[in-house]
Amino acid sequence: MLGNLGLQRPQRGFWRCIKRFNSTSPPRPLQVTNSGTTPAPFQFANVRHPQNTDGFSVLKPNEITRSYTLHCLFTKNNTHFTYAATVEDTNYLAMHPDLSYNAKFQYYAKLPSKVKIAISTGCLGFRKAARGEYEAAFQTASKMFKTIQEKNLLNHPIDIVMKDFGKGRAAFIAALNGKEGTFVRPKIRTISDATPLKFGGVRSPRIRRL
Repeated sequence: MLGNLGLQRPQRGFWRCIKRFNSTSPPRPLQVTNSGTTPAPFQFANVRHPQNTDGFSVLKPNEITRSYTLHCLFTKNNTHFTYAATVEDTNYLAMHPDLSYNAKFQYYAKLPSKVKIAISTGCLGFRKAARGEYEAAFQTASKMFKTIQEKNLLNHPIDIVMKDFGKGRAAFIAALNGKEGTFVRPKIRTISDATPLKFGGVRSPRIRRL
């Protein structure tokens, strides 16, 4: 009859499995034979003991400060100062022995920086149009110089990078040349300008009015 319906007759093992699972008798206990030999411990792949450091680098980054950079942004409506430390990892080459010559050159040509202080005119309580005035930038520059001295961040040369030509630019130069910058001036190594020059290009955004 199963052949007429296009079905195949189940094998004998199939009925044995059905009888085994449908049986009401208690299961037979599992018999364990002792061959007298101790099995080898199971080994996991790509897993190592915490104390086993064969083939792995145990060096940690050892960053030291080489210099400081004071980034100054003088926009029409605000003034921003960012004081960053240029750091070098003395273990960088030992931790990356497979780097190419170009990769090593790029690392030392532009060492990474870590921000130490960031301040703007708004941090001193200036709001709206007052943030773009001369007095706001002068007080912000004085606050920056004072914070640098309080945190003892004058132990390395300082590079100053200025950008844009807002009213705060003249105020910053005046504060740097005045008594406010007495402790900062001897540490200055270079002063550069990073204002981008536009040649043609797309239309500029509309003037922001406060």
